Amino acid sequence: MALSYTELHDKIIEYQAKGIQLIWVLDPKRKRAEVYAGENYQIYTENDTLTGGDILPGLAIKLSEIFSQPG
Repeated sequence: MALSYTELHDKIIEYQAKGIQLIWVLDPKRKRAEVYAGENYQIYTENDTLTGGDILPGLAIKLSEIFSQPG
């Protein structure tokens, strides 16, 4: 089930209020990811690599690999 823009952002606010420190929102149609890390927000494109930063050290995933998967 796809969420509306408003529903999605309500969930992000809810997760942050519960202490979730890192949220990735993947958009396969646009081949991008929105990353919420604390109060920081950044958009990554399919040419970028998502990392876990201080929260998940050592984790690195190329978005091109995620979006090249059938699905």
